[in-house]
Amino acid sequence: MKKYLKGQLHLHTTKSDGTGSPNMVAQGYREKGYDFIVITDHGTNYNPYDLIEKRDDFLCIPGAEWDSGNWVNSQYLGKGVQIHLNALCYLGDFNQYKNVNCSVSDNINAFLKEIYRVGAIPTVNHPNWNMPDPFAFDYRDLMEIDYPYILEVKNCCVDNYSEGNLVIESMEYTWDVLLTAGKKVLCTFDDDAHHYAVEVRKLTDMFHVPFQSAVMVYAELTENCIKEALQKGDFYATTGIEFEKYEVSDKGIYVKIKDQGISKSKFNHDMVYNIVFKGRMGRPLAWFTGLEGEYIFKHIPDEEYVRVKAYNTNYDCAMTQPIFQDGHKIILSL
Repeated sequence: MKKYLKGQLHLHTTKSDGTGSPNMVAQGYREKGYDFIVITDHGTNYNPYDLIEKRDDFLCIPGAEWDSGNWVNSQYLGKGVQIHLNALCYLGDFNQYKNVNCSVSDNINAFLKEIYRVGAIPTVNHPNWNMPDPFAFDYRDLMEIDYPYILEVKNCCVDNYSEGNLVIESMEYTWDVLLTAGKKVLCTFDDDAHHYAVEVRKLTDMFHVPFQSAVMVYAELTENCIKEALQKGDFYATTGIEFEKYEVSDKGIYVKIKDQGISKSKFNHDMVYNIVFKGRMGRPLAWFTGLEGEYIFKHIPDEEYVRVKAYNTNYDCAMTQPIFQDGHKIILSL
């Protein structure tokens, strides 16, 4: 039976540069209420169950994070950057694309083509890594991507300036620019977790820490079903807010936030939830305070697509995938 499953699409273990063994990492995410993880160690691809005990209530899915190795040229920012992409739900050989004498967009296009060739699901990782220097690239590079993919709209490592600053646009703005331009891009929030020791987790201003974000995927707890749901965009991204209901019809969109029974935020303020329905270029179409909201389609130009953003006074946030006025969906396929 399908239901919303809580998952993590980007994490690392001692098989690359993480500090926790695959078994320890899996146990940690399971104890925190996750239903599945995709293990994306750097430059390696392996069967998690060679190292992790199988369970009926928790799923470990193979994946990998691949990179350009050296610097590739961002023609818009006038500097070299390093590209990182995840190949999700795949176990097997993979050809890393190491041509550094090309643009950011050429490099990502080559990676995406290879990821689709082997039957994996692609994510483009942390474009706002370390502000504009030394690693970040921006929406102009992404405008030249030819293939559909999942974009890390929020990467929870502090080195990833997902919210933007005075120098670089937020990743949410970047996503809206791409959607408005007709690009086929889905949204994820990822931990990019590396460090798992209890004493390290408390230093959240310094490290890639776990349990900060999730994707809520409407699927059965099997790898094939989760993979299919990701391909169809049947998921939303969150840093803590979950939806009790999310309903789309010809009439509009209705959303209800799951009540966690929390009256005070961690800042000792009254807990307040807001729901914003956003359209073309991220323009607010309607705004509700409380646990539920409904947007009735008006068939106006700004409704080229409509997506939901919910947030609260704990700075928790959730974002759904866009609903398009012409009825089409973003599908991750060639």
